[in-house]
Amino acid sequence: MEAHEYYISRLKELGVTEKDCKTVLNYEVGNDCTEKKGEYQFIREGDKGIDIYFFDLHGNLIYFDDKAKEYNRQCKTTNTEYKITRLAEPNGDMKYKFPSSVGETFPWIPPALVQKYKKREVIRTLYLTEGAFKAFKASLHGLDIVGLTSITHYKGKDGMIYKDIIRLIQDCKVENVVMLYDADCLNISMKDLASGGDIARRPTTFFNSMSSIYNLLLEFDVNIFFAHILNDIEGNPKGLDDLYVQMKGNEELVTRDLLSLSKVNNFTYKLNLSTNYKRLKSYFGISNHIAFYEKHKTEIDGNGGEFIYYGSKYKIEVDERTGERLPTLLFPSDLNKFFRCGDDYYELVDTPNPFGETEEILTHRSLKTITDDFGKDCVKHIKKYKSFVNLPNNQNYQRIIHNCYNLYNPIRHEVKEGSWFFTKMFLEHIFGKYYEVGLDYVTILYRYPTEILPVLCLVSEERRTGKTTFLDWLCDIFGENACIIGNEELKSQFNGVFLKKLIVGIDETSLSENREITERIKMLSTAKKIATQRKGIDYSIDYNFCKFIMCSNKVTNFIYTDSEEVRFFVLKVPTIEGKEITDIRKRLQEEIPAFLYYIQNRVTTYKKETRAWFAYNLIRTQAFEELCENQKPRVQKVIEQWINDTVTDFGLNELKMTKSALIDILPELRKWENQINDTLKRIGCEKQTKTERFKIPYWGKNEFDGELSQRELEYIGKPFIYKKS
Repeated sequence: MEAHEYYISRLKELGVTEKDCKTVLNYEVGNDCTEKKGEYQFIREGDKGIDIYFFDLHGNLIYFDDKAKEYNRQCKTTNTEYKITRLAEPNGDMKYKFPSSVGETFPWIPPALVQKYKKREVIRTLYLTEGAFKAFKASLHGLDIVGLTSITHYKGKDGMIYKDIIRLIQDCKVENVVMLYDADCLNISMKDLASGGDIARRPTTFFNSMSSIYNLLLEFDVNIFFAHILNDIEGNPKGLDDLYVQMKGNEELVTRDLLSLSKVNNFTYKLNLSTNYKRLKSYFGISNHIAFYEKHKTEIDGNGGEFIYYGSKYKIEVDERTGERLPTLLFPSDLNKFFRCGDDYYELVDTPNPFGETEEILTHRSLKTITDDFGKDCVKHIKKYKSFVNLPNNQNYQRIIHNCYNLYNPIRHEVKEGSWFFTKMFLEHIFGKYYEVGLDYVTILYRYPTEILPVLCLVSEERRTGKTTFLDWLCDIFGENACIIGNEELKSQFNGVFLKKLIVGIDETSLSENREITERIKMLSTAKKIATQRKGIDYSIDYNFCKFIMCSNKVTNFIYTDSEEVRFFVLKVPTIEGKEITDIRKRLQEEIPAFLYYIQNRVTTYKKETRAWFAYNLIRTQAFEELCENQKPRVQKVIEQWINDTVTDFGLNELKMTKSALIDILPELRKWENQINDTLKRIGCEKQTKTERFKIPYWGKNEFDGELSQRELEYIGKPFIYKKS
């Protein structure tokens, strides 16, 4: 159906006119956002359906900053009216399109409620329901009601119930708050039942919604009610708007029913949670598997009698003693955490971490332990896989690939468009003038995780630079696919702890004294396959996708390297200036969904040019040059300094020298005599094959006046030639 046709038919169905869809609001006009008060159409035809505009209790149209993608009450030229669109052609299950805000939603306030609030009229009973159309239609028939954009949208970014609802409760002396759900809120998903999904999920979602709203309202002196449209009304109206439409000409009967809070009603069921909260769970039928079956026996029996309830699988069987049909446990939900891979058994254990979160840890289990806990018959219900694989994919993730268990874990973020303004500032601070390289680096991590990347090294002598926060942020994005280790873990034989990760952060790195570990990191950063071993799990050869990120307070000696190395991307990170920001990590976490949306859709600035993606000149930084310079052997520093001084002082394009000539001119080189020729080769000097005479200029004092003058020393041999580039 086209947008225009849908708009006309929907207004007609609701029995409203465009005049009903207008009210007096405060809104902005012009590029300077001049405030204007006047008639505004809050429900109107849009390009893809019906646009519904939002305003607050004071009659101010709500805006969000289209550039920053966040809510903004103050005038900006980038302001856009906050609206949702009821799509004429739903996209799958998606019926509404929301603006690109950062997880912020608002209640829809009918104009009649704005007027009551303006006069501070007493509102005895306030309704909440899912849907602006439902609230709009009910308000036209005298019900004081607020529309929510979802059963999970009832609080602001501060975690409290919407502020405008609080204002209504407090300023209009509300006594009762009723959360009204559709007639199907108790229903199970027939799609889940048919596909073997967990059919407790849908009713639990509604229960959790009501329970959360109840808890948020407890601090206010109101009676809290759960209510839903009855599901046995003739015509089967689903929502409140459907009910009013069906009762056309008798709408006052519906309103009267809603305002009567007694238990016996013609159109709605109501439960006073302030006195009967414990009954809510049993009313939804989710207190236990038997009650759940009794609630949904018709659907379950009609699907063969097997169902999954909170992860446990049941089958309906007849009790021989009583003749009753009762659910019998086939396997408990805990068994879903176990699987066999090859010949060994494993359990996925939810383990708490220091941040109050849980991480899923793969733990080896013996068959005897499992059968002791669940009985011998449990084995036939345990999932079985052929082998382990470790194949990273952050956009089209698969846990099971060709009946192999993928050790790489899914990223647990809901990607959505929005603001990542703070993240951008943070990345600009970390990468500085290499910001585009850094943005590409993170983009490649996310979109092309199997690609090789250089070893990223963040160094700074100062504290409060954000180096460790950067590692923490990547761990927040990639979850169990990232880890932070110390120098000791690098030396351990049990490298499987980190070598199956996508990102390995090494904090407080200091490996300049251990060239073996340095070489190991260089090897691991580019090797296609590596040998891994974990405690309790066999040694194996696996594909390698590790990306190493090193952080250190030692700027010029945290690792051993030389100027020929191309695998390190070294950045010196400055201190974060100004007032210390104590909630950096929290703010970065909030923007992860929006940041992932951005990098998921952007084109990398730099195309792949080397096996580690970036051209070498892009990642050869001043910090890397300083690292190499500091780590040059003393003999190399002395020779390079002498060559530089000589060609500069005497304007030479080339300079010839032999080991004996250098020792003659620089006697301190004698103690490194065996290293001189190798050093000359390393710095690019070319060895001649023929013996010849050559001269080396130097500054000598005049015997008569002591002034310096150019002189020459003559030597014979097969010289090395340094050519000025």
